[in-house]
Parts: sequence; structure tokens; C-alpha cells
Amino acid sequence: MFNVKKVVVCSTAALAMSAAFAFSVCACSVDKAPQEEEKNEESGNGEDTVVVAGVPLPPEGVHPRLYLRQEHIPALKERMARAEGLEILNKLEELSVPRTEAEEAAATDRGFRYYFQMRGLTSQAQLDALAYLTEGDSEAGNRAVTTMLDSLKNTNFGTNNDLSRASGVMIMVGSLVYDWCYPLLSDSQKEEYISEFKRIAGTMECGYPPKRTEPIAGHSSEWMILRDLLSAGIAVYDEDPEIYSYVTEMLYEDYIPVRNYIYEGHNYHQGTGYVTVRFTNDLISLWIMDRMGAGAIYSPEQQYVLYDFIYRRRPDNRVLPAGDVNPGKRTSVQSYALPAMLASSYYNDPYLAYEYELKPDGIENHCLIFELLWRNFDLVGQAPDDLPLSRYSGTPFGWMTARTGWDENSVIAEMKVNEQFVGNHQHIDGGSFQIYYKGPLAIDSGAYQGSSGGYNSEHNKNYFKRSIAHNSLLIYDPSEVFECWNYGGSGKTQYAANDGGQRLPGDKWDTCRSFEDLLSEDYTVGKALSHYIGPSEQTPLFSYLKGDITKSYSDKVKDVRRAFFFLNMQSDASVSDDIPAAMVVYDNVVASDASFQKYWLLHSIEEPSVSEGSFQVSRTLDGDSGMIHCDVLLPASASISKVGGEGKEFWVFGTNYENDALPNRPDPANERGAWRVEVCPTEASEQDNFLNVIQVADNGCSSFYESRMIEVSSGLGLAIADRVLIFNENLAETEESFNFVIPSGTAFDSFQILLTDLGEGRWSVTKDGRTLVKKAQAEQGVLCLSGQAGTYIVTKE
Repeated sequence: MFNVKKVVVCSTAALAMSAAFAFSVCACSVDKAPQEEEKNEESGNGEDTVVVAGVPLPPEGVHPRLYLRQEHIPALKERMARAEGLEILNKLEELSVPRTEAEEAAATDRGFRYYFQMRGLTSQAQLDALAYLTEGDSEAGNRAVTTMLDSLKNTNFGTNNDLSRASGVMIMVGSLVYDWCYPLLSDSQKEEYISEFKRIAGTMECGYPPKRTEPIAGHSSEWMILRDLLSAGIAVYDEDPEIYSYVTEMLYEDYIPVRNYIYEGHNYHQGTGYVTVRFTNDLISLWIMDRMGAGAIYSPEQQYVLYDFIYRRRPDNRVLPAGDVNPGKRTSVQSYALPAMLASSYYNDPYLAYEYELKPDGIENHCLIFELLWRNFDLVGQAPDDLPLSRYSGTPFGWMTARTGWDENSVIAEMKVNEQFVGNHQHIDGGSFQIYYKGPLAIDSGAYQGSSGGYNSEHNKNYFKRSIAHNSLLIYDPSEVFECWNYGGSGKTQYAANDGGQRLPGDKWDTCRSFEDLLSEDYTVGKALSHYIGPSEQTPLFSYLKGDITKSYSDKVKDVRRAFFFLNMQSDASVSDDIPAAMVVYDNVVASDASFQKYWLLHSIEEPSVSEGSFQVSRTLDGDSGMIHCDVLLPASASISKVGGEGKEFWVFGTNYENDALPNRPDPANERGAWRVEVCPTEASEQDNFLNVIQVADNGCSSFYESRMIEVSSGLGLAIADRVLIFNENLAETEESFNFVIPSGTAFDSFQILLTDLGEGRWSVTKDGRTLVKKAQAEQGVLCLSGQAGTYIVTKE
């Protein structure tokens, strides 16, 4: 544990702080330190760390202090001699060789990824600084100092094509050289380094002084602030505390509080395509500050964020998509190696180490130095086979992922409510779901990049990010206008297509810019009302989630609620293996105008088969063999139609926003999809209910369970196989007693019964006059029990 010495003096870094606010943040970090000491045993003692107004300051006159301290060097030298360390050093040696003329000529794309490859001097400078740090090689150290200073003077990438990231990596390497080779620097070289750091920062998107406009999402929420300028601030603090002052003001006021709030939900908001860059930098700033001597600056709940990706992982080692992401080749592992390495090593978490081990060569070149410094070489990964099969992510998410197992025959389902909306790479997908079984069945439709372009493309803006591309609900008001004046940072009025879906949160779809805004009405889009995983949390029969998503829509709706019931049939030996799982989706939708048509959507890759009262989606290509069969029980006289095929793959009420795969971003299994099923009421009404029962099976299955609505005195009931679900018609909590009947004459002698929508207090249940449950507390409005056919009376005590 770091022994933090508190003082009551003022400094440049503290002047801009609110002392009371900063102290509350710091107190959280210090209180967690004993726990973090157990998890991160290599932390230094940090006895010279001073905290001013809640902000830990770099130890004055001490070098190294960036990425490690003097006490870490003996362990580093041992690591460099191990096979794992030698492998990393060999990679850096290979990268230190400049590109040949042929390689330069072939590299036509000079975006930031070209510079992130770290070919030539940036890798050589790291090796030279490392040689001075560990062996006292002054010749190598002086070479690092002069070559990096010269390179910094010639760095001027600007912001085109995200090249601020290239500028940032130059600052990062320059900061490392400055700190590790500090005794070799002359006073004039120090001045020149500092001047170049500030100049280069001024050419980047964040600017200098850095703008406080993207603390939650956006490019300033990643490398530029949380790695590059933080590194520079720590390196040069003795000579010029200004950079550190600016960065820590942002970090402790803007970045840490909102992240700790988000971490409580054990998930991340920027999707499966951007967690690697965004969450990675949260972890890098954690490591940087910890190794400087500040201890853990974030809540320990951060450890569980990446568990979402463990639960999303498919048997083919891709993951269920979320947010702005591209479909990929199934022959490659969808890798989260970098954040998994950082998190597993800090928290000594074997499940996250297993994620890293799925593709250990997935560490990007510009972060190899962190793998050498921080990766726990002794931590052995543990497969997730013994984790509970369902996982709930609370506020600000309201998400649930449910599985039937961890092998190649697993069904995986995602269910979403969405409570607060961040934006940027997050999608407008409140109330959506996905289902995977031997192939993607109910999918998130579309793709991030393709023939239409990428961020802010016609496909991205009008289809991919919108509700219509997800398995969600549309309420179509033909006069609704979707303004998005700042989408893509244009600053000009734009309009998105009327997809009939959810509103564009914030100020016309602007990315959320502060913790205060995140909690505001503009960015509040729903509320998870109830959830339940049980009766066994390890192998649940029921995984249940209910949410109110009214606020995600405009005033065209009065009330929109959705309940998901995922039924793991494999957890019950009495149920056939032919149907491993089922999902029941129930909706209560009240429009503000009866003429607004309502749509219940399910997207697929292959063409659905529609019949009266039901439809099926099968996977028959690309080695896939799963299917879903959906019985449409409500509306009673629903219209079931399919939309898609050539020219209508991404159809939005008269326009197809096409987005074909490109050679450099192939989608061989067409996971962007091409079809959807639309279920609509046939009569105009303000209020409608949708009840859909989706059974999962192999694509050769021809016999499915009967989905039967059962008699309930006040509410609705459904029976499928040996499962009975009872819920309120409008999904509001009930305070009234009620009864229901499970009919006899079925193939099952006993039933697993889930009662939902029960008000607070104690409830009793009798069957045919015999008490089954006596004055039980309905946690989350739910009671779960077993019983046989007969009449049940549920009484509020």
C-alpha cells in the first residue's frame, strides 16, 4: 500500500480544484488501497507522494517516476531475462529497424496506424532509454535524448485522419525518454522538450491547454489525455507543473467521478469495437498513477467491466456485437488482449488473463513497453466454465447476458434496457435483444464501415446506429423530425431519417459531455425496473429483465415497457435437449396517437419463413446450423411480414441505406444481415401489447413446444414446456391479490413458476387450498416456486 502523506499547502495543480470535491474522490481511492495492495503486489512504497487538495503530486526530484519507480527496476531486470520479457524485447528490436524503401512505397495509407506500428526511431528510443535505465548505458541514453528531441521538433501531424493519435505517441515516447534518462538532460534540452510537448499538444484535437469537452467519450477520453499528456505532465513536473495541473484537473474533476459511476454497472458504453481504445486508456491511467505512487485512482469495480466480453464470446471466438463495430472473419479471434492484459495484471484476475491468452500477440506495438513493464508473467488464465451462466449489469446500463453453457452448443442471449446514454459510438438500442445459437439468429443489423463510409456516413447515421437496425420497437409518427446538428462534429444542422424509433438524445445527438449531463433528462433514456436470475444463480432456469424505455422515445409515446424472460431448458433434465432455450418478450406500448403504427422487429442474416401466427429464422450457410421459431401470441390478429433482400437490406421507410463490405473489411458470413421480420397490430389503437415466444433449436427441428396463454384473474400468463410466467398486462407493479390456473393434461407433471410485477411487501401463495409460499418478500417484484397443475391464489399480506 502506498503511504500517502497529506499536506495542507497549495500548488499550481491544486489551485484550480474544488478542495471538497477533490477530497471526496481521493478518499475513495485511499480507502480502497489495502484491497488494491493485495491485487497489485509490485506497487512501490510511494512514501514521498504528496497529496494536495485531493490530487497526488509527482514526487519532486525523483526519477524515474513515469511507468515505474526506482524500486521496480530490479524486478524489471529479472523480467527482461525471462522468456516472456525476451520475446517482447525481440519484438521491439525488430520494430527498431526502419522500413525499407519498398515498405515505405507500399504504405500508401499514412494514418495514425502507420505510426502506431512504431517502426524505427520510436522503438529504438525506447530500447535505448531502457538500456540506460537498467544498465546505466550513457551512450544509449544520450542517443535516445537527442534522437527523440529532434523527432519531436519535426512532429506536426495535426488532426487529419485521427493523426492526433500519432502526435500523442510521440509525446508518450518523448516523456519516457525525458523521465528515464533525466540525469543526461541539459537544462536547455529540458526546456526544448517541454516546449515541444506543449506545441505538439496544441496541434492535436485536445489542443493546449487541453479542452475539457470529452471526458466520457470522444478522442480526448483516450490516448491524448489519459496516456500522452498525463505522461508528459509527470515527466516534466519539477521543471514545469503546468501540463500536470491541466491534466489532473480534468482527471479528478471530469474523468474519475463519471467513470466510477459507470464502473458500478460492470460494463462499458462504447461497444465492442471501441472498448479496446477507450477502456484501455482508463487502465493505462490507473497504472501510470499507481506506479507514480498515487495508488488506485478508480473504484475497484473497474475490475469487472471486461466480464461483459467474457459473456459475449461466441464459440467461434467472435463476440456478440454492440455499438460501432465491423463484422469480422470467423477464422480470427476477436481480441481484447490489451485491456485484458492491463486489467488482469492489475487485479490478478485469471478470467481476464484467459481473455488475454486467447490472442496474446494482440498487444499493439505502441503498447509493448507496457506489456514488458506491467504484465503479470506468472498469472495463468482460467476458462470461464465455472462462472454463473447469466450476468446482470446495473445502472447506468440495465443489461443482461444469459447463456446455457460455455461450449460450442451454447445459446447466448443479450437483453438491453439502457438507462443513461453516452452517445458517440453507442447505439440507440434501448429494449433490444440478440440471440446466438450455432450461428447469429436475432442480430444487430448493419456494419460500421463499408461502401457507405464510416462514422457519420449515410448508413451509420440513418440506419446502423438507429433503433430500426436493432431488435427493438418502432412507433412511427410520419411527422417526426430527427435533427442532429452536431453529429460527427460538423456544427451544422443535419437531419437523420425518420426510422420510427427512439429519439436522438442530448442536444440533437451530441455526445454526452459531462457527468452532470449524463444524469440529466436529455441523456436519461430508461430505467431497469426489475431483474432476476435464479432460482440457482449458477445455472438459472430463469433470467428475467424488465425495463421502462418510455424516455428513450419522443412525446409520440405515453408508455413503453418491455420484459424479457430467458429460459434455460438445458438446466432442467425433464426438458428435451432439442430445444435448449427459449426467450419470451412481452411489451406494453401506449402511443400518444392511435394512428401511429407500431412495429416489433427481429433482424436476421438469411430470409425468414413467415406463416400465420409464427415465423422462423434459420442459419444454413457458413457452417451455421441454428434456428429460432417464434410464436406471435399478441396482438391477437397481428400482421407478420418480412422486409429485406437485394436492394432492401437496410430499408428505412422508402430508402435503402446500403453499406457493402469492402476488401479490407470483409464480411464473408454477411453478419451485417439482410432481412427483418415486422410484427404489427392490424387495428389502430393507442395501446397495444406484443407477446412473442422464441424457441431456439437446430435448423432441422420440426417439433416445438406449444406456447399457451393461461388464465389469470388480473394480468397475463404464459406456459411453455414446464415453465409458467405470470406478469401484469401493463408491466406495472400490482398491489392486488390475484389467481391463475395451470391446466392439466400436458406432458409435464410439475412446473417452474415465475411470478413477476409484485409490489413491495410480503406475499403468500396457495394451490388448491394448500400453502406453498407464506409471507415471502418479493425481491425485485419476483417470486419463484414449483408446483403442479391446479388453481393458485397469490395474496398480498
